[in-house]
Amino acid sequence: MKIPRSVLSLLSILSLAGFCLGFVLHALTYFGIDPGSSVPTTFPLSARGSSHPITKAEFIKYSAYWARMTSSHWMAVCSLIAMEFYDYLRRRVLKLTG
Repeated sequence: MKIPRSVLSLLSILSLAGFCLGFVLHALTYFGIDPGSSVPTTFPLSARGSSHPITKAEFIKYSAYWARMTSSHWMAVCSLIAMEFYDYLRRRVLKLTG
């Protein structure tokens, strides 16, 4: 089954955009940069039905942990799609140029 070139191009552009967005959001969270100016000073932390306030520093720390746990999986998926697209383009160029 041949996948149309336009579909491959669209998928690779979307995966690269997702990779870049995930990387930037991960970096912002990891370095503690606050992307919004109207963020409250205390945040509710909910677990198993109970909630208690935490400080901004604790929120950044827990957000960094969460980002590290989830972003690496998306980075791996997007990188794999980008590598497959690169391999497809390389084979196509070699076929066209001889």
